Amino acid sequence: MLSSNKNTTFRYRRTLMLTALLLLLLLFAVPRLLDRCFPLDLQRYQQHSLLITDRNGEWLRWYLSPDQTWRLPLQQHRLPNDYLMLLINYEDRRFYQHSGIDYRAVMRAVGQNLTEGRIVSGASTLSMQTARLLMPHSRGWSGKFTELFRAWQLEHHFSKAQILQMYMQLAPMGGNLEGVTSAAYYYFNKPADKLSLAEAAWLVSLPQSPYYYHPLRYPQRAKQARDRVLQRALEAELISPAQYQSAVSQAVEIQVTAFPLIAPHFSDQKRHQHRKQADEQAVIKTSLHKPLQVELEKLLLRSLYQRHQNSNLAAAIIDNHSGEYLAYVGSADFFSQARSGQVDMLQAVRSPGSTLKPFITLFAFDWLNYQPATLIQDTPITADSYQPTNYDGHYQGEISLATALVRSRNVPAVRLLRMVNPFRFNHHLQQQGLTLYYPPNAQPNLAVALGGVGIKGSQLLQLYRTLANCAYQNSAEEKTVSNRSPRLATAQSCWQVSEILQQSQDQNGRIFWGKEPVAFKTGTAYGWRDQWLFAYTKQYSLVLWSGRADGKFAEQRASAEDLIPLLRNVLNLLPHPPHSYTPPSYPLAIRSGSLPPHLQRINEQSIANPQRASGRTQSAVSAAHLPLSINTPLHNSQLEFPQARDLSLQISGGKPPYLWFLNDNLIEQGFQNRYLLPINGNGSYRLVVVDSNGDSVQSDFRIRFAATPQSNPNRAQIIPATAAEPATSASAD
Repeated sequence: MLSSNKNTTFRYRRTLMLTALLLLLLLFAVPRLLDRCFPLDLQRYQQHSLLITDRNGEWLRWYLSPDQTWRLPLQQHRLPNDYLMLLINYEDRRFYQHSGIDYRAVMRAVGQNLTEGRIVSGASTLSMQTARLLMPHSRGWSGKFTELFRAWQLEHHFSKAQILQMYMQLAPMGGNLEGVTSAAYYYFNKPADKLSLAEAAWLVSLPQSPYYYHPLRYPQRAKQARDRVLQRALEAELISPAQYQSAVSQAVEIQVTAFPLIAPHFSDQKRHQHRKQADEQAVIKTSLHKPLQVELEKLLLRSLYQRHQNSNLAAAIIDNHSGEYLAYVGSADFFSQARSGQVDMLQAVRSPGSTLKPFITLFAFDWLNYQPATLIQDTPITADSYQPTNYDGHYQGEISLATALVRSRNVPAVRLLRMVNPFRFNHHLQQQGLTLYYPPNAQPNLAVALGGVGIKGSQLLQLYRTLANCAYQNSAEEKTVSNRSPRLATAQSCWQVSEILQQSQDQNGRIFWGKEPVAFKTGTAYGWRDQWLFAYTKQYSLVLWSGRADGKFAEQRASAEDLIPLLRNVLNLLPHPPHSYTPPSYPLAIRSGSLPPHLQRINEQSIANPQRASGRTQSAVSAAHLPLSINTPLHNSQLEFPQARDLSLQISGGKPPYLWFLNDNLIEQGFQNRYLLPINGNGSYRLVVVDSNGDSVQSDFRIRFAATPQSNPNRAQIIPATAAEPATSASAD
């Protein structure tokens, strides 16, 4: 009998132990297994709205989240303290004590529901509500158990502060508005940390019923809901009676505010450029200065009302030192369909009109040593197939290059581009970052001088900024050759052009920013389709555009009369105008009008017929008449080297200075007829040399490194590229 009792007791204890182990397994192992099988989906929390700010963090533009919701993330330095205190007290007083499920609240809710015979309390903790916001589910029993499990997951994986942040970002606030940051801005036009006690209390109650607690629909219900939140805070002694009385005495008044849409085109650019960052982060800071941006937008919009219903305006301002945009308006009326406001006109390909003329003059100064006092013919061109005319239909005879530029004479600009060479001009601008767009199968030609090419205004603005920095020597980058591209020109040449452009004016005289004269150039495209104005000071560069985005004929006004008055207004927006001005100091000889005979006037005949060039010896004429040729390496040759070394590139004939291109990259420009090229790898190469007459020669060759018994380490063996070509040797010093 005793043995039987012992067996019974043993079996009973074993059963209890197995039951306890099973319960432990259910309590600890099963949830963790389910957690691995059914992880939390944080997509709604991570799909936040994107904020674009200016350089000081001021809001410029918000974007809807991917699911088309205004879900503005909380900013850590702007956490709403009053809101947080009221929220926890009203929704979940034991939030910091429980682990996602408040069992005391559950028991209380069950008792209340049984007593009332209906559901009057749900006992949802903030963790459970957050789980429901993250992963919406049905209202039945299965949904409730899912919510409990998800709340446990939240508590298991995240801190209390993180769970609160999720709730404050996802709480429904009416329509497609979510989160306290969105609601504070939309309803009260302020950040969340600036909410008053009464405002914070209303936002705490709003997620329970965003429709019925909206003060514009049901003001009494909204006030009652808010006051309940304040009453509980008073009972918990979280606020004083005086604070309570002050808050409940206020009406629930809202100031509905649209989300900002400042610098829309520039914001779109930054969003596209930082696509990966935009998907992961909530804020992209830009270089814009919001006060300047807002004033520029207002100025252009006011000016637009005085123009044709289909015309538009665009403008941008950049800092010369950093190259960053301070203001950018791609379209003055972003929402106008008639004006094609969605098109960013500073990124569109348009004709530049006469705005490339300063660079033609610049390269004539820099490459050909011409001076502002050098004379050029403003007379009809009759010998060429391209016969442009001046804007006013008149000719002024022989004028200086300075006069030709400041008066924007067409025919002298075309004559000067012929001297500079359109191909060389095109290549140098491309190297400076300005892409020139030609019609299909077209090549650089003289029409470029008058706008017969496409450009983007944003790129040309950066080129004018480079000109400003070159003239004023604003940065070390402009003083030396950049690793990315050769310098634009010498500082003296840049200043000569800038000093000429500072003389530009309208009927009201020259343009000044404070005491500093402003250098600027206007340009009008054919048919008045585009009007441009590019201007710069030592500190800023800016662009103005006027016209029609659809490319149709605009109002028949030239850029000078159309945009110069607007320029004066834009300059008034720039901060800290200088009270004094000291121009750069360059040698007086550069300013002098006393020039050598061959620089006193441009002799176009010297290009077509070198023997007519004045002031040259017969030997110089004969040398200039020799055709340009590449001596080494020979065309279609293969050079074999035993090891890496320098290859001597040699030319003869032609007219210096020369441009040397290797595989379409400029490697040298100057008067030397020899260039040492470092070679350290096998491959194919194309050498093109262009002289100042525009003549060019080409040599295609291959390099191979392979030691052979016949190889001389001091010489390269030239092997024929084809069987039809005889073997030849050449020097490779």
